[in-house]
Amino acid sequence: MKHRIRRLASSPAAVTFLLAPVVGELVSTSAPLPGFLLGWLPFAVLYGSGALLVRELALRWDSGWLGIGLLGAAYGIVEEGLVTRAFFDPAWEDLGKLAVFGRDGGVNWLWASQLTIYHAVVSIGVTLVIVEILFPDRRNLPWLGRRGLAWSAAGMAAWVIAGFGFYHPPGGHLVATWVVVGVLVLAARRVRPRPARTAPGPVPRPRRFLLLGVGGWVAVMLVPHLFAEVPGASPEAAWLVMVTAAAVAVGAVRRWTADLTAWDDRHRFALAFGIMAPFVILGPVFAGPLWGTVTTVATLWASHRMWRRIVSGSAPSVPEPSSPAGT
Repeated sequence: MKHRIRRLASSPAAVTFLLAPVVGELVSTSAPLPGFLLGWLPFAVLYGSGALLVRELALRWDSGWLGIGLLGAAYGIVEEGLVTRAFFDPAWEDLGKLAVFGRDGGVNWLWASQLTIYHAVVSIGVTLVIVEILFPDRRNLPWLGRRGLAWSAAGMAAWVIAGFGFYHPPGGHLVATWVVVGVLVLAARRVRPRPARTAPGPVPRPRRFLLLGVGGWVAVMLVPHLFAEVPGASPEAAWLVMVTAAAVAVGAVRRWTADLTAWDDRHRFALAFGIMAPFVILGPVFAGPLWGTVTTVATLWASHRMWRRIVSGSAPSVPEPSSPAGT
């Protein structure tokens, strides 16, 4: 048993498979700890398979983090548009006032945009950043062979089939969703990392990346709900603020890091932790005082240990140019 656990812990693919739902469901407060533990394996089949497919395709296509972002958005649309159908379901339990505010033509537009960004950044991006920090010597290498890719695709397909048990939107909505997913995948297949236009200058301190992550969380996860509370507010204005803020944050990271060629694991981890920090801090509020506190304390402890590992120099600070993390 111990040998099997050690073998799993030494595999970046296995760690990704098990960690992705922890980031996407547990730490994000979407599922309190008891319910999460009961559903960890099914969640892993969805989140873990998706994260592995995104990472492996981006690596094989040499599309870098831009490709990961596009594929991550495609994953988010698959999960929330084709599996849970939350993009279309007006009675989805987490919508709140977004069930009405920003809904048009049978689509929860604000919720759809928010969840697409969330999954691309959190479920996929944050997960892969953490795993690549944990396995610095494997970040340039494939984590799956053809069989692993096939199993990951099968896991995603199983969840899409299960989605037929959820809300039933008009068939045209589902067709359009598949088209958008296809366009994003084709775009990820074609993009290539751009070399830095200028020589890399001094990279801002990690603290700035952390604050940028927190600000991005507020703009994407909080702003639409704040607009929904204001009588007469425009959902179009809320969408514009959310999407513009996300684009500005991405642009800031690329500018600070010379198109993602001049940063190290301190900056990556600070950005990832900043994105997750509001979830962690608000865990006792959203996930309950007991289990939310347990999750918050455990996340802070693990984050502290990882930060200590990074600053102690146990992981190399700059990856090879061919790595998705380095482009």
